[in-house]
Amino acid sequence: MHLFVSSLHVSFVAALHRMVLHLRPKIVIEVGLMRAGSAVGILSALTKIGSGQLISLNPMQSTDGHNIGRHAIDRAGLSGYHRLIEEFDYLALPQLLAQGVRAQMAYIDGWHSADYKILDAFYIDKMLDVGGVMAWNDCHFEATKRAINLMLTHRRYEEIDSGLRPDYTSRWPGGALAKRLIGHNQTDRYFKKTEQWEPNWDFYATF
Repeated sequence: MHLFVSSLHVSFVAALHRMVLHLRPKIVIEVGLMRAGSAVGILSALTKIGSGQLISLNPMQSTDGHNIGRHAIDRAGLSGYHRLIEEFDYLALPQLLAQGVRAQMAYIDGWHSADYKILDAFYIDKMLDVGGVMAWNDCHFEATKRAINLMLTHRRYEEIDSGLRPDYTSRWPGGALAKRLIGHNQTDRYFKKTEQWEPNWDFYATF
């Protein structure tokens, strides 16, 4: 793998790399590209496979992001497998769906509020093939947990082993136990789509 500077934990990058090698996806969709840690992990695996494309969504890469992620990808020699869309997810994802894009893997690391997380999951599910994997960053955020619960109750997904151990570490005495009890897992989580399923128009389950 290529060396780079990223705020994403190296174990998370390695897990993405392994999953891409396992799935051999034609298309990976990534919501969120700032320093490109996740992107480099995914793209370096695509180069080993010799095919595939990563589509990254980030509306502020060339403004607030100062093109840090784009430059990291270029320096690593991975830009040939990459497509950056500088649009908000609520604009870009419907456009990709309308274009008939099908994906076999996705990584959600965008805006950390429940409405955006749920929107990302909703549209990605529409494009994700059965057997594809939806991976989530920042799983200790309540918004992320809610969005994951929505997908588990309103669609057909099962959690899979990515090789990452649950992380309940804390700087405070007793904090690790408390985090374990409330499910405050800070590790990326991965879910495989098991069925293309839509609930009835009036379906509701607590999430």
